[in-house]
Amino acid sequence: MKRLLFIEYYKLFRNKKNWLLILACIVLFLFIGIQNMSLDRQYMEHRLDYLEDEADSAMLMRDDLEKKMTGLDKSSKEWEQLKEEYDYWAWETEASRLLSGYYHNVNTVYGEDQKIAELSIQRNQKLIDAIHKEYTGMLYQFSTPQREVEESQKEIYIMQKLLNNNKEELKENPSLSFLYSSPYEMNGFNYLARAFDGILYIFVIMLLYLFISDCYTKEMEQGSYKFYMTTPYKRTTIILAKIITVVSFSLFLLGLSLGIGFLVFSFLNGIGDIQYPYIIGKNLTTPCGKYLIKLGAMVTISIITLIVSFFYFSLYTKKQTTLIAIGSCILLCVYFIYALFGLSNVHIVELPFISQIYVSKLLQQKNNLIGIGAVNIILIVCFIKLSVSRFSKLDLKDG
Repeated sequence: MKRLLFIEYYKLFRNKKNWLLILACIVLFLFIGIQNMSLDRQYMEHRLDYLEDEADSAMLMRDDLEKKMTGLDKSSKEWEQLKEEYDYWAWETEASRLLSGYYHNVNTVYGEDQKIAELSIQRNQKLIDAIHKEYTGMLYQFSTPQREVEESQKEIYIMQKLLNNNKEELKENPSLSFLYSSPYEMNGFNYLARAFDGILYIFVIMLLYLFISDCYTKEMEQGSYKFYMTTPYKRTTIILAKIITVVSFSLFLLGLSLGIGFLVFSFLNGIGDIQYPYIIGKNLTTPCGKYLIKLGAMVTISIITLIVSFFYFSLYTKKQTTLIAIGSCILLCVYFIYALFGLSNVHIVELPFISQIYVSKLLQQKNNLIGIGAVNIILIVCFIKLSVSRFSKLDLKDG
């Protein structure tokens, strides 16, 4: 086995194309962080615009309700209903203005984090109540009332957790800064947590797929796989050596790219907070450190599953272009299935191949990942057995 692993590693590092893939993967992960920095700015601009518009709209609703209440009997049910709505809009006017002012200064004036967190909790609680009561004139930061409620609940959980985590420190230092400017703030730890969020991760999978096709299908295409059949090693040992080589190299490549990105964005924006809460499952939070451990475990097992499945497909074609086409079709199908059904059906992300690519979405929707992990392990074992069976049927006459 050691001799086979040495041969496989030697072939990997001797190939100049693989060095280009390494460089491309590092650049792509840095670009993911740069894109998230852009999302951070867009989020803050959108939030400020929303709060300013909400303050103006709330003021208009308050004034309109005040006119309607004039002349009504204060003991009447209609007046009481209007007064309840009037109180909400009056409070919303002030709360939106205050939050807008805080967020305008978030990058230049510190010490307002506690006020922002407490006010955000109160405002989101009142907002959810107003949405359920179907008040007229509601403005939404997100696309639908349901999404607005979900995002508001998430913000409440995160703000409450942050206030609780920093309770003792805030007693000694009320001006303590502990908030991120947005979910996309690119400090070191948040870079790692958000690296697998977007569509760009699919391109990372595609790079690994190109790497696999070059390692495996090229041998089938050129017939160099026959060399292994003249050695005294078992077919199972040969298959395992190839899989171990590419899996370890792929994980090393991901680790190297993430490590460089972590150092770069930690230098630019600070290292971040290892205790910062992240939403997992339904209405649950977990510290950043535990979130990264779960994310790392799921990414690792997902990469292994994808590699052994692609390796199995590579044994059925002797054309590198054919395998690349098959892989591209699989990735496109996964992307379109999730784009079409992922938002309306949360269980879509649990399906094979979709769960391996949309790892971050899976982690945000499910707290218990034991079942998904077990399915991945079963798939790995099955694809390895099928690969051994297929490779055993090849002989020196093939090709």
